[in-house]
Amino acid sequence: MRQKISCKRVIWHLAVVLFLAAFLVPISALPAAAQGVGEYFEISYDVDFSQTGIEGDELFYALIRGEATCLEDLPVAVTEGRITSRVVAEHQASGSKVTLNQSYTVIIRPFPQQKGDTYIIEKDVPLQFGRYGEPGIYNVSGELIEAKLRVDIGGIAFWEDVTSYLPASQNMGQVMYTPVPAISWEFGYGPELFPSPSPANDRPYLDIGVDLPTASEPEQLLGVYWLDETEREWKFFIPGWGEDNTLRSLEAGQAYLVQVSGACTWEIPQEE
Repeated sequence: MRQKISCKRVIWHLAVVLFLAAFLVPISALPAAAQGVGEYFEISYDVDFSQTGIEGDELFYALIRGEATCLEDLPVAVTEGRITSRVVAEHQASGSKVTLNQSYTVIIRPFPQQKGDTYIIEKDVPLQFGRYGEPGIYNVSGELIEAKLRVDIGGIAFWEDVTSYLPASQNMGQVMYTPVPAISWEFGYGPELFPSPSPANDRPYLDIGVDLPTASEPEQLLGVYWLDETEREWKFFIPGWGEDNTLRSLEAGQAYLVQVSGACTWEIPQEE
């Protein structure tokens, strides 16, 4: 009896891998390992980006559209499929990588398993760069985390892991990324109280003033201090103190004391 179930699983794996691969993230060419089972499904699919020119941390989407029609009855009953993936962008020149979506899941239910059954999928996957990063062209791909199917054999239902039967990653296209204009303040060590900014120590003066908080403070930032010579008092900004802070902005051409707990970089926005 175990041998019969094992044989059915092998047939079933081969039958559904093409369908799963198509909806992990659409690709330009079908996986070579799946081309021999085309008699089970007729599949059409496409992927587009809501925009290909990305500025800063603006949200954009990978628009996945597809349809699968079952041409022959599957050898076993499959009631549901779940595919979990992440989306990663790799800089075309430097190879640096950015995760645009940590995890999303495509649920295929009901699973097409009888001749004539059709399943249509429409999935908009949200993607996002950080406000600051390396500008340029990025190759975007989907990376498989987990794929599983709910199978019913002889009245016994169970989840079957099919992750190893799918491509580990698949290309989705390219986007052009432009970060928000910023000036970097570099802190090479800590804990320490740094006089900042100073062009001599990699902390240039700001060209444009910016409100605090900037939403880009590094987690190592402990505080920012500025001497108001008119009122003859120190004003301060401590992350998390909210309205208790007396320093509300960083101004162009001014010098500040910045306290950090360790080495870090603070990207100060310089948007008009």
